Amino acid sequence: AYSSDTVTDQAFYDMLKNFGFGSPTYISLPGETSGILRPPSQWTPRSKPTIAFGQEIGVSAVQIVAAATALANNGVLLKPHIVSKIVAPDGTIVQSYPREPIRQVISPTIAHEMLSFMESGTGSGGFARLAKIPGVPTSAKTGTSNIYDPKTGTYSQTAYVASTISMFPSSDPELIVYGVVINPKKGPIWGASVAAPMVRQLSEKLVGYLGIPTSNDRVVE
Repeated sequence: AYSSDTVTDQAFYDMLKNFGFGSPTYISLPGETSGILRPPSQWTPRSKPTIAFGQEIGVSAVQIVAAATALANNGVLLKPHIVSKIVAPDGTIVQSYPREPIRQVISPTIAHEMLSFMESGTGSGGFARLAKIPGVPTSAKTGTSNIYDPKTGTYSQTAYVASTISMFPSSDPELIVYGVVINPKKGPIWGASVAAPMVRQLSEKLVGYLGIPTSNDRVVE
């Protein structure tokens, strides 16, 4: 099992920063949050392992998707954009927003290994199996977190965030889909049960709309 004790506090913090946590992504929308990531000087002995499983840190959905671009692009973090281009009625491109690399976060080898690990999670018995797209190799990770309760100053034991992030096709991802359900009211509260099916349904529609090949396609020659 992985232990956050195999790295120093500073090295762990630096990697989190390299993935974009604790800083705005500078997406072209007003009011973006930087999230919450305190420097190691403010950590307690339990902070590093706690942050490793997702507490003592606050992130936005845009930060999660931006961080995932490093896995989907051979370890290179990309700046997120709202639109790819603005086109006039006559077809003239008024302005375009090309691919904008930020920095190399991890090696291509590590990025591919992470996608492989996440793909195995969509297999039979995997936590992310309900996010798998039929006929398309899918890399996904589910998440379930407690919501902070400002009244008690602790994490709530009744309110949760269920989430799932998916990248596909696994060998060379074209899309990242992230789904979040805040405080599900009925049935299970797990990301694997609540968010994963939603992500799969959306992904299936995108696969058909964008014409991404699947192993279930009928080929006519």
